[in-house]
Amino acid sequence: MKTIETTRFGQLEYSEEEVIVFEKGIPGFEQEKKFILVKMDNEDQLNPLAFLQSTNSGELSFIIANPFSFYADYEFNLDEATKEELEIKETEDVAVWGVLSVPEEFEKTTINLQAPVIINVKKKVGKQIILHENNFATKTPLFPQKITQGGK
Repeated sequence: MKTIETTRFGQLEYSEEEVIVFEKGIPGFEQEKKFILVKMDNEDQLNPLAFLQSTNSGELSFIIANPFSFYADYEFNLDEATKEELEIKETEDVAVWGVLSVPEEFEKTTINLQAPVIINVKKKVGKQIILHENNFATKTPLFPQKITQGGK
């Protein structure tokens, strides 16, 4: 087991098998190549929220969400180059996450649907891709029903 001191979780133990490699890093953090997925609650496997924690920089973690839990109609096609790069053979091998921006008022949280994080869960490789041919936004309300009701 390896250990990293994080600002969000304190000391975190992880195994090398848990590490997800982002060969080109994450846009804006290209030097960060290795991350682990930290679930919000180990007992609730259905929780759509998690953290993507760098194994190199303890202060770097992204809060992420399963976009399909909030937008059932969210869909896109992966290009062949991405499938090849991530060694994706089966749909079941793919996990899709959206990076969240969380302001002080949590109900105003947004999710980046234009640049999802794609992870091959079998091969433990990932990539944040940018979708060009869609109408998705980088700051889509996570709770759209709250916005339409005046934020109450």
